[in-house]
Amino acid sequence: MFYSPAEMTRKVDSYLEQQRSISTLDPFAELMQAIAEKEKIGQGQEDFDSFHLPFLKGISANDLAKDDGILLLSAADKAQHHTIGYLLQETDQWPQDALKQAALCASSKGYDMTMRAVLKGLPDMNGSFFQQLLDCAADSDMRSTLESFRREALGEGWRINDEYEIQRKTEYPTLVHVFNFGACHVTTIIPGGEKGQQVIQRDFKDLQNDGELEIAYAKLQKFTANPPPYRGKDTSATRRIQKRERTARNV
Repeated sequence: MFYSPAEMTRKVDSYLEQQRSISTLDPFAELMQAIAEKEKIGQGQEDFDSFHLPFLKGISANDLAKDDGILLLSAADKAQHHTIGYLLQETDQWPQDALKQAALCASSKGYDMTMRAVLKGLPDMNGSFFQQLLDCAADSDMRSTLESFRREALGEGWRINDEYEIQRKTEYPTLVHVFNFGACHVTTIIPGGEKGQQVIQRDFKDLQNDGELEIAYAKLQKFTANPPPYRGKDTSATRRIQKRERTARNV
């Protein structure tokens, strides 16, 4: 699901028109109207405290995500990142479609602070959707924001090399483990030392357990659009990729 700016405007206007035909506007609809009538995008703390927070305090947590998350969508359309932060903090009952639409809106319009706020509420990120965010990013600044989010989410020492390979670098001792889920092997690289760089390669089936593989694959799947199927230590199936041994990046 992705609403164009015109579709988003029509959706919000239609909702407000329905509310006006029913009765006097409640705090939810009043906030929607305040956001819809805002001429400029973006939001400062003082603006949020003065014009949105009073309405938000009048809305129960159970009602914030009602009507398919239209309040979140309205806030994302006008880059109201403080409002979005409040909404996501007060309840986690947001429809996934609404969260994704808000993220796509922020990416396509280059709303950096809005994107940062929305990403905090997307626990079920997957590689296919992350690629959508990258593909529709408005500019290099937005792509940089998304790449920073990916680095932070992967965690210290982790790096994705491509859609079938991820590596983890540890310190003290310095080791690099490269997990290749296409060729079904893990390569351990020990850089430097008197003997020079040492490379040890093992098939997944030779590992003692699947624990490390599961962690590595979960991270790979979260940020690559087309990872190989996960088979754990079972390498009996035909391998997807046969490739020559490679050196890890940034060893």
